[in-house]
Amino acid sequence: LASVDVDGRASTASTAATATLQLQTGTTLSVDSMTVAYGTVQVNGQVEVVADWLNVTSDGTFDGKGRSSYAAYTGPGAQSWSGAETPGCTWNPTASYRAGSHGGAGGGSNTEGLCIYGSTFQPTTMGTSSAVGGGAALKITAGGLRLDGTIDVGGNPGGTHQSGAAGGSAWVTADVLSGSGGAITANGGATGTHNGAGGGGGGRLALYCATSNYEGVGSASHGWELPALTTHGGTGESDAWDGSAGSVYVDCDSVTNALFVDGNNHDPSPLPTVLTDPGVTSWAFDTVRLIKTAKLAFAPADTGDATAVVSIAAASGDATSWLHLKTTTDRAA
Repeated sequence: LASVDVDGRASTASTAATATLQLQTGTTLSVDSMTVAYGTVQVNGQVEVVADWLNVTSDGTFDGKGRSSYAAYTGPGAQSWSGAETPGCTWNPTASYRAGSHGGAGGGSNTEGLCIYGSTFQPTTMGTSSAVGGGAALKITAGGLRLDGTIDVGGNPGGTHQSGAAGGSAWVTADVLSGSGGAITANGGATGTHNGAGGGGGGRLALYCATSNYEGVGSASHGWELPALTTHGGTGESDAWDGSAGSVYVDCDSVTNALFVDGNNHDPSPLPTVLTDPGVTSWAFDTVRLIKTAKLAFAPADTGDATAVVSIAAASGDATSWLHLKTTTDRAA
C-alpha cells in the first residue's frame, strides 16, 4: 500500500469521530506511509507493521490491550484447572483465581518464576490470559517513526472474582526515532477484589533505533530521552499477590544494549523477573537498571545443564532492587 491514514478528523460527520483500523492475528501490514491521528489501530493476536514512515500522533493509539488470542486460563504461562500445566509452572494452592504470566510472573505462581517465557531481545509472544485476555504481540519495523501517542499491549484487569492477565509484547525497530510524550506499555492487569486473586505478570518490550531525536518524557522512570517504557506487574489483592515486572530492552542511539526493569514498588519478596531466552546461556549488557523493588534473575531455557554467564558493564538502581545471580547469591542494586 502507498499510504494508510487512521484519522477520525477526516470524517464527513459534523464532529470528528475516532477512527478504528482492526488488524487480525497473523496480519502483516506493509505500507509506504502510515499516520494514526485521532484514531486507534486494534492489534489482535500477533501482528506486524512494516512502514517507510509511521506517525502516531498524541491522539493516536496502537491498542493490543487484552487482545491476545489465548482463551481464558490458557497460554504458555498458565496452569489449567485440570492440572495439565506448562512444565514447571505451578501455583500456590490458595490461588483461587489464577493470574497470567509472561515476562513477569502472575501473582500466586511459583516463586522461581517457572511460568515466565518469551524473548528479551526479539519479543513476539502474547500474554497469557486469566479469566480475561492477555496482551497482544506487535512488531513494528519503520524507516522513520514519530511516536507522540501510545502503543499499549497490556493485559486486561480482572473483574469481580478475577485475576489479571499478563502483558503482551512490542518489538519496535526504527532507523530514525522522533517525537515526544509517547509511551510503549505492556503492563500486567490488576486483579478484581477477592482473596487469592493475583495481578498479571508484565510483558516484554524491545526498542531499537539507529538515530534518535526523541524528546524524553519527564515522568519516565528509565531516565532516558525516549518514550516511556513500562512492563509493570499488575496489582494483586494484597502485596503478596502482586504480579512481577516484565523486561524492557533498549538499543537506541546513545542508549546501547540496555536492560531496564521497573518493579513499580510492588512487594519484592515472592516473584522475580526472569530472562529465559531459549537456547541462550550467555547474556552481556552495557547497562542494567533495576528500580522500585525489581528482582531480576537469569534462567536459561532448553539448554540442559549449561552454565549461565552474565556480563554487565554498568549497573544502576535505587537501592530497593535485587539481581539474582545464582541460587545462593543476591546483590543489591
